[in-house]
Amino acid sequence: MLCWGCAQIGTSDKANSLTLQQVHELSCLSSFGKGRLTGPQRKVVFEYESVYQNNHWKMALMLPVHGQELLGFRWRLLKKKVGGQFIGRAIENFKTISSGEGAREAKLLKQSWKPLERSVALVFASLEFPEEFCQSSKEGRVCREESGQEIFWNLGPAQATATVLLSERLQMQLRFYDKQKDGLRRFELFVHELPKGPHSRPTLGLELFANSCELP
Repeated sequence: MLCWGCAQIGTSDKANSLTLQQVHELSCLSSFGKGRLTGPQRKVVFEYESVYQNNHWKMALMLPVHGQELLGFRWRLLKKKVGGQFIGRAIENFKTISSGEGAREAKLLKQSWKPLERSVALVFASLEFPEEFCQSSKEGRVCREESGQEIFWNLGPAQATATVLLSERLQMQLRFYDKQKDGLRRFELFVHELPKGPHSRPTLGLELFANSCELP
C-alpha cells in the first residue's frame, strides 16, 4: 500500500504509542477555541465551539462578516455520513475562482468531495469501532471497509495521523496532536495533491486549536 508522507516510528516510540481507543478518548471533540480554513488562494480564520455526543460531532463556527456557520460529522458502524453546509459552501466559494492555479485545485477538490466526505466519516468510525475495521501493521494500524477503502494510521506517543488516498491525484491527512493533560488539543485535516513535495500547499485545510477541552 502506498502511503505518501507517512513517517516511520522508532522502536522506543512505538512502545509508548497511542492506541486508536486512546486517540478517541483523548481527542478534544467537545471544545472551543480558534480555527483556520485554507483553500485555493484563500484563508479564513474563525472562532468555534464544538460538542461530541452519540457519534455526532457538531460544530458552530463564528466567521468574520459571515456570522455563524454549522458543520456536522455523524458516523455509525454501517452508516457513515458527513453533513453540514460550511465546507460545502466554502468549496462553492473556491469554485468561483475562474482561472489560474486556484481554479485547477478547486476542480480537483470538487471531483473528490464525495470520497472526502466518506473518508472523514470512516476515520471517525475507525476510532469508535477499531475492532471492526482495523489491524496492526509494522508502521501503525491499517483500517479497511468493505468497499476496499483504506486508512493508514501513524500512531506516536503524542500524536495520531490518518492518511487516506482519495483519488490518483489527491490524498487526505487528518491529525490529532499537541497532547496535554486534558487531551489532544489540536486537530487538522489537509487535502494535498500528489505527488506531495516539500513546498506543496494544501488544496483544502481545516485546523482547530482548542483553548478548552472536555473529554468524552
